[in-house]
Amino acid sequence: MSEERKPPRQAAAALALRLAGASYSEVAEALGLAGAQEARDHTEHALAWKAWEDKDGRERMRAENGARLERLLRSVWTKATNPDNEEHLAAVKVARELIDRYCKLFGLDAPSEIVIHNPTANEIDSWVASIVGKQTESLRAMEANVIGAIDVVSVEAN
Repeated sequence: MSEERKPPRQAAAALALRLAGASYSEVAEALGLAGAQEARDHTEHALAWKAWEDKDGRERMRAENGARLERLLRSVWTKATNPDNEEHLAAVKVARELIDRYCKLFGLDAPSEIVIHNPTANEIDSWVASIVGKQTESLRAMEANVIGAIDVVSVEAN
């Protein structure tokens, strides 16, 4: 991989120190950075590179984080599914947040595809003709009943 496609050395070092458990302040001190915010920026830069430039790394990170979320969910699941537990509602909230994060991680919240049909003028004319045809048949049937009733009333009146 070319040097341009790798994160800068300080960013990689910042990430390594953070993964080893160092605070941002400790990272800044170790790397001679201005402060914790700069250490955080370097760390986030390395993570962004790792996630978006390295496709295998992205999938690996997604799997690792998915496993972490599952582990956390398992730890609260018993309380979240037991309404008699005094910590039930708090556990339900945590479980719901973990599930929501898991869905986002794996793209399960992606929008559904919606197909919109835009009918042509001929399709609209055909549909209107079919509706009008059905209504016309219905009106003719009513008209025949009305005319038949008028004939009956006329005959009775004479």
